[in-house]
Amino acid sequence: MGGNGSRQANWNEIAHLDIMMRKCLSNLAKDKHVRQWHAKENNWVSYFAFKYLVDACNTETPLKDPAQIGVEVSVPQPPNLRKTRGVRRDIVIWRTPGMTCWDANWEVSTDDCNDPLAIIEWKVHRPKASQPSRCS
Repeated sequence: MGGNGSRQANWNEIAHLDIMMRKCLSNLAKDKHVRQWHAKENNWVSYFAFKYLVDACNTETPLKDPAQIGVEVSVPQPPNLRKTRGVRRDIVIWRTPGMTCWDANWEVSTDDCNDPLAIIEWKVHRPKASQPSRCS
């Protein structure tokens, strides 16, 4: 639990993450496997995280370790939107490996150091499939 002290992501971290995400998404778009893949949102999230984000880990970037990647994990809800303190997000990139938003009392921490570096929400557009013809 917890991060490396209270700090917000700096512009250099954001720029590195932005470049990394563009590369990962570009590689996903070129991936022959997914061209004709029939999968739901959680399948896409898992495939992208484990195939592309794990491979993007590099000690010279903010995403240093695969254990910084969370799939379907809770993050603090912004104070102005707080109906619940924590909400689940598709992919979360934490500041440090194994980090979570939970405090010692199993409450969502309000400490800024528990905010993730990035949150990625996934949406999959599935065209309506034509109905198979029925044989009598």
